[in-house]
Amino acid sequence: MKLPQARIVIVYRSDGSGTTYNFAD
Repeated sequence: MKLPQARIVIVYRSDGSGTTYNFAD
């Protein structure tokens, strides 16, 4: 799996909502 230039962290909560964190400098 290739990673994008920006490090993307996707957190899926138990309630079904998804939160995306983009750690691009």
